[in-house]
Amino acid sequence: MKRLALIVAVISSLCGSLYADSGRILNFGNLNEPEYIDPGLITGNVESNIVRNIFMGLTGYEPKTLEPLPELAEGWTISDDGLVYTFAIRKDAKWSNGTPVTAGDFVYSWERVLNPKTGALYAVMLFDVKNAPEYNSGKITDPNKLGLKAIDDKTFEVTLSQPVPYFLYITSHETSHAVPKWVVEKFGEKWTMPENIVTNGPFTLKSWVPQKEIVVMKSPTYWDANNVKLAGVRFFPTDDRKTVLKKYDSGEIDIAWELPPVQIPSLKNRSDFSKSPYLASYYYRVNTTRPFFKDPRVRQALSLAINRDVLVNQFLHETQFPWSSIVPDGMPGYTSSPGAEFNPEKAKKLLAEAGYSDISKFPKFDIHYNSDEKHKLVAQVIQQMWKQYLGLEVGMINEEWKSYLKTQSSLQYDVSRAGWVGDYPDPVTFLDMYRSNSAMNKTGWKNKQYDSLLDQAAKESNQEKRFELLREAEELILEESPIINIFYEAKMQLIKPDIKGYYPNIQDVHPYKYVHFDSGNATASTGPSPWSIVRTKTN
Repeated sequence: MKRLALIVAVISSLCGSLYADSGRILNFGNLNEPEYIDPGLITGNVESNIVRNIFMGLTGYEPKTLEPLPELAEGWTISDDGLVYTFAIRKDAKWSNGTPVTAGDFVYSWERVLNPKTGALYAVMLFDVKNAPEYNSGKITDPNKLGLKAIDDKTFEVTLSQPVPYFLYITSHETSHAVPKWVVEKFGEKWTMPENIVTNGPFTLKSWVPQKEIVVMKSPTYWDANNVKLAGVRFFPTDDRKTVLKKYDSGEIDIAWELPPVQIPSLKNRSDFSKSPYLASYYYRVNTTRPFFKDPRVRQALSLAINRDVLVNQFLHETQFPWSSIVPDGMPGYTSSPGAEFNPEKAKKLLAEAGYSDISKFPKFDIHYNSDEKHKLVAQVIQQMWKQYLGLEVGMINEEWKSYLKTQSSLQYDVSRAGWVGDYPDPVTFLDMYRSNSAMNKTGWKNKQYDSLLDQAAKESNQEKRFELLREAEELILEESPIINIFYEAKMQLIKPDIKGYYPNIQDVHPYKYVHFDSGNATASTGPSPWSIVRTKTN
């Protein structure tokens, strides 16, 4: 009977969607094949686009402002000293198999992220939890010493090591989302396969055909299912932006998430073109463990020899904003420290001071990037600038997404393209990942003074003084230059006009529970029916 009831619920849910939204599937051009869809392991936007819609956290995103809203927690209290957060888990919060979501699920999920055996690169997101850095580094091995406690099945208590003004943004982030312990432990690395996965979000995974499509369908067990209007979302993984544009114009997809830079001038006057500020930086990591990159003067020289204005205005068609500081514009109350200006003469002088007055003695090195025409174009331009202004011989190496990530994490590169989207509107999100103990550092650079400044800022309750410490940290990393910021992004997309609830915002976060089609406008793609998607093969 329980199985029959679940089948009826699924059919009822889909029929409800058919009535409310014509059973529409949102077709989304997702750029790359995801590395994981495990909330504890993902690090990229490609993965986040999927994960934030099938798993939920204690709080969720308001679709326009991204302010934290109650999600799997219906409410919370904060102690007077700002250290203890007590979350009340919804009584109707359920996993997709009907099992209740409990406080214990969050204790398990957060401990799993922090456990060094998991290897979660984003573990730093939870480092404000009491004893979290020590547990992640192995200095503490008892998980009971973490500031995580299930008071009862529906009460989750978190104790922080210091007050964190943006903590409720962290509880919205994918890294903090709950995962099902019994499924993870039963299936191991295969727990996220469609035939095994159990989710707790507005959608649940139905099929995953590598390099072709990932399909999620509306979940009938989600606590707010009545307000989810889409029947599902189909993600197309392709790293060819021209293909994405063709699929969009032919009606195969509804949102072209990334566009070919060379075609922006011809697209920007279209009524379905969307451009908005984006809290994201585009930069190059420098492998500081390479002998020829150990001297910060060499790394500074590379930064000084990039003409960011020419790159952005002439080659990227003014689609980005030239920027050499670490923290982009858009942080309330914070002014970034000025970065490097284009100065090839100073760059040559720094190279000479570092022992390379004869530039022919500088070893040839490579720019590493993931396969994408935009990244290739940026690499080609910078390659020529370093040749023209410094006389350096620079090669180029591209890899598909998964291999690229592994190459970066293992420090098997010279200079590597990277990008970072702020996880919350505070400068720490752009500074914290370069701590010595951060798995997201990926440069080999370690600096105790930098770590100390961030530690001091974390304990500072006066916001003005806190920002002063963060600016000092930003100045230090700019001087050391383990990364070279190139520009910060503007987000440009094509969005079919009958899509509603998909709002431009500075983090490009779009909870699909709020997205729907305007039934009065029939210009968007129809996609396959939900019934055909449910039957899609998974191998």
